[in-house]
Amino acid sequence: MSDEKYIGLIDDYLEGILDQQTKNSLEKELHESSELRDLLAIMQLSRDSIKLSGQKEMISKIHDEFRQETLKETRKTTKFVIRPWWIGIAASLTLLLLTGNFWINSQADEFFSNHYMAYKLPNMRSGENVDNNIEKFYNENDYESVISGVDLSSEVPSDLFLASLANIELKNYEASVRYLRKIQELNESKTESEKFFQEETDYYLFLVLVKMKNIGDADFYFNRITENKSHAFYQNLSTMDKIRYSIIKMKN
Repeated sequence: MSDEKYIGLIDDYLEGILDQQTKNSLEKELHESSELRDLLAIMQLSRDSIKLSGQKEMISKIHDEFRQETLKETRKTTKFVIRPWWIGIAASLTLLLLTGNFWINSQADEFFSNHYMAYKLPNMRSGENVDNNIEKFYNENDYESVISGVDLSSEVPSDLFLASLANIELKNYEASVRYLRKIQELNESKTESEKFFQEETDYYLFLVLVKMKNIGDADFYFNRITENKSHAFYQNLSTMDKIRYSIIKMKN
């Protein structure tokens, strides 16, 4: 199957017009090939951008550029090759996103909203009696009481973590960052087995910093998550998320 036909197939797949047998075959290949999944993510992003802009001719330009890139590869080898997800078409797409009139300044806010997950205390039910008042307040969504009950001088990681999340819920993002970084400071002096909420603080710090448009600092946590396949939140950031985040980085 030629590279160009893969583009056509994925185009039809995203349009929802493939017959069931072809769809099943393509989905099997997508499951087996990370390169095809990268191509799917890039083409989905280009479609999303076109929908925002109403400039449908751009999608053809982007796909034409990708075809030219893949033709260069097929001159060297007959093996099906898709270049890494950020090369070629992605560079062209990024330029269009940055210069076109369809870029939405709220992309960072949307990224945060799509990935933020309200934290649920394990093994807690509404009305359950607990010894820790901070957990009780948090479980009851009484975020003001959580915050007022946890000072930054605290060295109790669970309380600091809940206070950081309570601040996120109340949109006090700078305060949330202070609590999350306090947890990380405490973890620095501990062994790996003694650390608490290390991966959770990576993830929530990343999201909050993106929300605050502090991309320079967010990048550190993005890399900690995406470069470590054993990270608890590695699967939370897909190839398309990486593309979107890279575009946010360039915009900011």
